[in-house]
Amino acid sequence: MKSGIKSLAMWLIIGVIVLVLATSIVDFSSNRMNYSDLINKIETGEVKEIKIDNGGEKAEVTLKNDTNKKEVIIPNEENFMNYVQDHITTDGITLSKDSQSMLLPILAFCLHLD
Repeated sequence: MKSGIKSLAMWLIIGVIVLVLATSIVDFSSNRMNYSDLINKIETGEVKEIKIDNGGEKAEVTLKNDTNKKEVIIPNEENFMNYVQDHITTDGITLSKDSQSMLLPILAFCLHLD
């Protein structure tokens, strides 16, 4: 009888682990968007806001019909900015870029003091 309870407990633990992993994978993929999908959504006027990170490598995108923000990898910031400029005024897209944190320059300055 004890081995049956141990076996059941083990299968329950494995089931919970699989369920948690599956949920996190689905949630992770629902918060990401391909760059090509972003371009298509810009073309169709579905994009409300784009916030580019300080490094210019990622963007956080808010769609007009969705409150969830999507993360997009930007392959080339300069090309993307040139492309989006045309759509800012015509489609009403809000474009912003994170400013650099002052902590890094201050820390760099302090480390270079003699």
